[in-house]
Amino acid sequence: MIWTLLILAAMTGIPANDSAEWVTYTPTVTPDHAGPPWRTHREGGTLADGTLRLMSPNGYYIDAQPQFFDGSRNTVVEARPRILERDKEAPGNHSAAEIWIGGPQPNTSCVLYLREDAVSFNASYAPSFNIDATAMHTYRIWRDVPTKEALLFVDDAETPVLVSALAAPHGHNINRILFGDSGGSAEVSGASEWAFVRWRYVNRSLADPKAEVADPASIVAFGDSTTAPRGPLHVYPELLEGDLKKAGISARVINAGVPGNTTALARQRFEKDVLAHKPSITIISFGINDAAIDVWKGETKPRVPLEEYEANLRHFIEELRKIGSTVVFFTPNPLAWTPELKEMYGKPPYTTETDGGFNFMLEHYADAMRAVAAAENVHLVDVRKELAELGDRVGMDLLLLDGMHPNDDAHRRTADRLLECLVPLLTNNDTR
Repeated sequence: MIWTLLILAAMTGIPANDSAEWVTYTPTVTPDHAGPPWRTHREGGTLADGTLRLMSPNGYYIDAQPQFFDGSRNTVVEARPRILERDKEAPGNHSAAEIWIGGPQPNTSCVLYLREDAVSFNASYAPSFNIDATAMHTYRIWRDVPTKEALLFVDDAETPVLVSALAAPHGHNINRILFGDSGGSAEVSGASEWAFVRWRYVNRSLADPKAEVADPASIVAFGDSTTAPRGPLHVYPELLEGDLKKAGISARVINAGVPGNTTALARQRFEKDVLAHKPSITIISFGINDAAIDVWKGETKPRVPLEEYEANLRHFIEELRKIGSTVVFFTPNPLAWTPELKEMYGKPPYTTETDGGFNFMLEHYADAMRAVAAAENVHLVDVRKELAELGDRVGMDLLLLDGMHPNDDAHRRTADRLLECLVPLLTNNDTR
């Protein structure tokens, strides 16, 4: 790793002491085993002689999940491919492979097109750099956000062979690093082989290599299934990231919600899923699973005792303060009886006459969260209180999917209340 970084620094002027680790994909990474932080966008590609072979009309697309790649930071991508053949009969064909680096932020994308005899940042191949692309070359693309440029270095070149303005190819941004053939596109069609593709963030700018480039604020949403992604539902971490960008605040929101988690289970993954991200702000919401009494299993006590729940919350605060992360609690949403939940939980100590009979234990845990927040002087957003009052007026069935999980409207309201708390923190440095 050290040798690689030193070589890269010599070749491209990239400081060797940048701390970000490479995310690397080799020919052994098949489309169905891309793994986090990536997801396969489209199938295509086979392994042959240890090399990933990409044949038209298929392509090997790996989309970056927004919490890992949003286009807002300087990025270096290295790719080592060669062109096997270009489908010259395809109408409008310009290349046999491409490296597409983009993000949802405006004008942060670039595409490097490759054909047998040239490479270009422009689909029309003007300007272009002549090269024998049928041989393996290492292409290094630096996305320099401060100067709004993409620069291409080939092999051991110390200066870029091509420079292009960062823009939104074809009029839109795509949150991905793409490598391979674009399949249905008339501009890219053919076959290529790839030895590896890798990328990392860098904290420098080529315009001023000694100057630090500020990263966007990092926010971790740490919770259970009421935080975690849930199919087509627009959960509050997703909404928050979009809302902050609309407010002109550069921030990435990392969804660290895991279904079924109590604070005890969450504590086991706390270092990996939260501390490792070194978040500027950490949003914490647990309680529904902690307070649950599994009467259907014969249990008579909550999964996590109230005292342990409080201790876990205090542990999260203590560890986050050590890394300078601002803590924001928000109370767990209220529950409502459904026929399915009554069948499972509708026995003492729960009562089924009103929703309050399902919430009686959870209310103690919400009170405990409020008390810990006050004692530790951390921010508290009392989502539970607002949703309960609204549910009394309109009915909880209009706020919950299944008696437990918030629906789109409830997530929208949660995001709105959190946004009111976060904006002052991110703009006025109002931390505790």
